[in-house]
Amino acid sequence: MNCDNHVLGQRFGDTEHKRTIYKHVAKFAKADDMKATLILLQTLVIKAILLYFNNWKLLPLYILFKFKTFIIFHDLAHLSWFTSEKWNKVVGILVGATVTMPRVNWADVHDYHHHHTNLEDDSAAMFKQTVRTSSPN
Repeated sequence: MNCDNHVLGQRFGDTEHKRTIYKHVAKFAKADDMKATLILLQTLVIKAILLYFNNWKLLPLYILFKFKTFIIFHDLAHLSWFTSEKWNKVVGILVGATVTMPRVNWADVHDYHHHHTNLEDDSAAMFKQTVRTSSPN
């Protein structure tokens, strides 16, 4: 995909371009419960084994699996990891605990991000919203 001379917000505003992207992504956008369960279990078991051995030499590998767990958490928060919304939410809460991130709070803030990204002249508003929601006062 060539994005020369295009601002992402303007580029994704093009309806024809959106259709092309959605058509391409649709091939990969189908949840498979068996595959999702196996990948999740594999990831969590390997992460637990790495934690059990508690060896600093394994730290880079542990960090990679922590990152992989967060990617799974991200998909669970989008309700796209499993075919069932209920299972995405329940498992999302459990996986959220392993990445020390509450699913409900993160999903709300992250959904806001998706609804307000790549909009023309919205970067200042996004910054203000982020500061306002993360500020203690």
